[in-house]
Amino acid sequence: SSLKLQKTVPSAGNPPIPADNSPLLEKVSVREFSISKQATLFKQLKKNRFTGQLILKEHKNGKESIIYLYLGRIIYANGGSHTIRRFHRNLCTYCPEIDLNEIPQLLPDILQNNTDNITWEYKLLSCWFNNHEVNREQLTDLISNTISEVLFDIIQAGKITYTLKPSRVVGIPLVILDAERIIVKIWKFWQEWQGAKLADRSPN
Repeated sequence: SSLKLQKTVPSAGNPPIPADNSPLLEKVSVREFSISKQATLFKQLKKNRFTGQLILKEHKNGKESIIYLYLGRIIYANGGSHTIRRFHRNLCTYCPEIDLNEIPQLLPDILQNNTDNITWEYKLLSCWFNNHEVNREQLTDLISNTISEVLFDIIQAGKITYTLKPSRVVGIPLVILDAERIIVKIWKFWQEWQGAKLADRSPN
């Protein structure tokens, strides 16, 4: 069946988004996925209660980032540059009681039983939370910062393409975050980053 898209899809303006809950299956090219374009897209995804993956691919290096959504709200993000380093760094910052050396021991079971269409990092966090090794406040801070870093890198990436991949299951949400609050945080950090004349460098 044909996809219902908004009638106005200016290439240099707002990115194309579904006008209803239909998936946007084709790749959409965006010259610059700015903060305002991110806000527009996430607002529509929230309105449509989209569950699934927003897959973003950088034009210059082919790297992919994935934003995981549940009913239009963000629950996790990964990919881009230095994914594992970012995960370890945020763990050390927000969950210092976690022993990084135990990750290789847990991964085989995590990978074998991962049927929820979500990344292994998220499954590890779920495991630690269910075992009462970390609390929800720690997870909220870690996940929020991870999402901010991924989206911040996308701002710097220049031209990107994105695809929406709907899914009935995207894990059991540990936390559910509004994109608007995260984007405000990114905008403030972006202003500081530009003021420091570091706009061509990634915090990661």
